[in-house]
Amino acid sequence: SDAPDRARLRAAAVTGLNVPPSQFQLHLQFLLPPLVPAHLQLYRQGRHFTKHRFLPLDYVLAALDALAERGEAVADAAGLDGAALVARV
Repeated sequence: SDAPDRARLRAAAVTGLNVPPSQFQLHLQFLLPPLVPAHLQLYRQGRHFTKHRFLPLDYVLAALDALAERGEAVADAAGLDGAALVARV
């Protein structure tokens, strides 16, 4: 079969969350290549997938696991920007 397997598709996907959330709600971004020209141009301009604004899903899951293992929470997370949130974890 010419169809790629799930592991290869997952590895190629760009997945993550924006902080603060876009459109006033938290949503998972799941983009498969190739990126559409508008997204590619934003990325090349440094305006897409930006540090402390876009948090990769793998990082978010690892951060949540680390907090759970320590029995901690970030009670004021909704009021923090990405850099402050990353510093807390």
